[in-house]
Amino acid sequence: MFRLPRAFAAGVFFLFLCAAGLAQGSGNIFLLLFRRSNSLVHRCALVAEMVEASDRSKAPDLAEAFYDLSRVDRSLLSPSQAEAHLGAMRLLCAALGEYRHAESQDALMALARSKDPGVLRAEALIALGKMRAVRYVDEITSMLEAINVQAVGGGPERELIAYGCVQALIRMGGVSAWPALLEASTGWYTASLKQLASTGLRVIARDPSLGAQTVIERGGLDLKLLAMEYLLVSEAPAESKLALARLGLRKSLETSGNKGTDINSATLLRKRSMDWMVQAGDRSPEALELYRLAWNTASVDGKLSILAGYGASRSEAAAIELETVISEFNQRREAGYVSDDIDRLIRTAIAAAADCRSPVVLPALSAVAANRAWSASVHKAAEDARRLIAGY
Repeated sequence: MFRLPRAFAAGVFFLFLCAAGLAQGSGNIFLLLFRRSNSLVHRCALVAEMVEASDRSKAPDLAEAFYDLSRVDRSLLSPSQAEAHLGAMRLLCAALGEYRHAESQDALMALARSKDPGVLRAEALIALGKMRAVRYVDEITSMLEAINVQAVGGGPERELIAYGCVQALIRMGGVSAWPALLEASTGWYTASLKQLASTGLRVIARDPSLGAQTVIERGGLDLKLLAMEYLLVSEAPAESKLALARLGLRKSLETSGNKGTDINSATLLRKRSMDWMVQAGDRSPEALELYRLAWNTASVDGKLSILAGYGASRSEAAAIELETVISEFNQRREAGYVSDDIDRLIRTAIAAAADCRSPVVLPALSAVAANRAWSASVHKAAEDARRLIAGY
């Protein structure tokens, strides 16, 4: 924090006291001294003393000083003047934010938009956050989004501004900022800033459904997966989680990616979405449609999840799908195909058929029970499921 030499500061404050004796009834002594001073360094010293006094009633005076110093062209300052000006402006931003001086919000936002040093713009953003200046949420969110997408190594100045944006958005709240904070939590920033953004995700929205939906619809595959993970452990309503799990599954099928990392993210997103749908017992027609779309390209684990999903739906439509799947597995086994995977799949399919309790699967189960190529455990599973559905 900027501090003037103690002897100099004491001298300035002495002038302040002298002026107090000469200006009885003249109004605000601080502003009188501030405006009469021809020295920028002197004015900055007065600011430091006023801020240190910690007098909330002087917030309007500090705002006046802030407006005045904001008009200074820093490019014309000497090094000592620039240092004094930067220190005073930082003190004023902090004080105005602490005192929640709402009338200075526009001036603070103007500073945040300026070309001034990143540390000063960050102080202005943090002050706006302390004031809960929510009318600027969208603009600050856009500011953070622009910095998020910069190339790796955007530099310390850009990171300072991003830090101010994150601090402001966490204090202001609002799910509209959630996607930008999510991206910041995985961006090019230092670990401390990424951790701050990650923490902020849980602070600004207990129910991040709208923000997560935006990311799952428009974000990259890595961000879609991360949004899904945050959503599923949040306090969002069960129906929102289920609807977005369906959306995540659909998006994973539409955008499988063409790079190793993309393919891995798409696979994980697909599995995470299906697992949640199964856990929730999704019986919607959309779920069955998505399971059908996912089947041909699914891994063995993915197919196991789909089969479990059919069983969880307990519908006639799911039973029809299971009848087709069981028949196909049985034909492959009759043709001599043998693997541990097909045994796992047929057992899971039989269990799902039993959960559906539909007679439509009885012919397929009878065929499996009659096929001597299957193991005794598969025969027993098929026969038990057949008896359960038939009711004897």
